Amino acid sequence: MSFKKYVYDGTKKFVIAKESTDETSLCKDRKDAEAKMQKNIEEIDKLQEKLYAEKKEGVIFLFQAMDAAGKDGTIRAVLSALSPHGVHEVAFKAPSSDELAHDYLWRVASKTPAKGEIAIFNRSHYEDVLIGKVRELYRSQANARRIDLDKVIVNRYEDIRNFEEYLYRNNVRTVKIFLNVSKDEQARRFLSRIEEP
Repeated sequence: MSFKKYVYDGTKKFVIAKESTDETSLCKDRKDAEAKMQKNIEEIDKLQEKLYAEKKEGVIFLFQAMDAAGKDGTIRAVLSALSPHGVHEVAFKAPSSDELAHDYLWRVASKTPAKGEIAIFNRSHYEDVLIGKVRELYRSQANARRIDLDKVIVNRYEDIRNFEEYLYRNNVRTVKIFLNVSKDEQARRFLSRIEEP
């Protein structure tokens, strides 16, 4: 199964609004999807075993999505394919008071995997620019007077690029997965949650 058309490497401009939210080209039907998933699970198991034995690199599977996009279910499916040895999942929710007392990347940096291990991030440091930008949360946090609040988000973009480059240079690979659903599908899923919590 090739995922090349879903890989963004930064060489071209990416416009999420132009991307499909209903991708069905990978599988003919549900039975085909389940068979391919089983094959992928077997491959993941072999790769994890090799990663753990070699202890040369760590891997982060970073999941981002709009609410109701299926992030938790996808993570459960990925976790079911992995041996629990050397794997940890982290759900990044609203920062705690302890986390807010540190720099905003601290909570993520402290959860990166050791060599040979896998970390699964349910949300990530991107929340600090996505939600932070929309709600301007950084304005209500303790900031030194020298901080230009109008540049916080732009500076964080640069911090994140540098942080990810730092991880890569230090043997941590990051696989970023964004689950994209249409507004209509999102609304349908929210309604089904209300009807069957």
